Amino acid sequence: MDFRKLIYFEAVCREKSFTKAAQRLHITQPSVTMAVRDLEHDLNVCLIDRRRGELTPTPEGEYILQKARHLIQELEQTEQEIHTFLQKQKGGVRIGYAIQMRNALSKLLNRFRAEYSDITVAEHESSTPAIIAQLQRGALDLGIIAVSKGWEKALHIHPLYQGELRVCVSRQNPLSQAQSVTLEQFEHQPLVSLAIKNTLDSYIFRILQDAYPDKKLALRPCISTMMLESYFRNIANNQGVGLTYYDSWFTPSLYQHSAEEKPSCVFLPFDPPCFYSVAVVFMKNRPLSQQGKRLVDFIENAV
Repeated sequence: MDFRKLIYFEAVCREKSFTKAAQRLHITQPSVTMAVRDLEHDLNVCLIDRRRGELTPTPEGEYILQKARHLIQELEQTEQEIHTFLQKQKGGVRIGYAIQMRNALSKLLNRFRAEYSDITVAEHESSTPAIIAQLQRGALDLGIIAVSKGWEKALHIHPLYQGELRVCVSRQNPLSQAQSVTLEQFEHQPLVSLAIKNTLDSYIFRILQDAYPDKKLALRPCISTMMLESYFRNIANNQGVGLTYYDSWFTPSLYQHSAEEKPSCVFLPFDPPCFYSVAVVFMKNRPLSQQGKRLVDFIENAV
């Protein structure tokens, strides 16, 4: 079946006139009339009632009309998706990552820009849940995150390296003299949380829970803040301990880069150690542009 005939038939039903349909389609009226007649011949059924002053579809025509409109809508949506994809192929890459990665990733992305000057890279600093949400709605192309269980269903995950969760402790805290911290010791400490509310809704606690799947964590959040400086200051002043990512990209020095008057902190490993995976991620249901693939390859080779 010629799909063009369905488009002409739909236009006739919409305009209730062969002449108006031809004008809408920017073709001649005889071409529209012939296409509809050919469609009726192909299907061996009358699609339009021509006996009245206004053209209307027959019951069979109404059924075909609904199918035709569905196909036309699918075609228009496909054309838009193709257009969007091709525009992305010509455009840049939008990548999101946690603010704690800023120092390492900014240098890495600047190296990429120097090598691929024709590709624009837009950087977005945000929390991991926000990065996932932006990936899902198409606001980001790539994310670099500490991966939690369950994301593999929706995301392509390209592991980069393994990091270690550590406990950030003020030197005023007796715990700072230890070589490591058990989960039980950590649970008994007041907790400074890098989250919106005074709760355990920070993504990092999900990573910790993944490491102890058989244990329900009993943590004691006492202070929450969205600012890294405030987060570190509260820990340094011994208001509580913090749970931090610790690796070459989540730079611990970033927590204490600005204020010499802050008491220093130590970053204690768990006993046994608690590891996590840092990965480049992107949506499975959305094709990645050539520029995006090039950036993923560059990051993987640089690590």
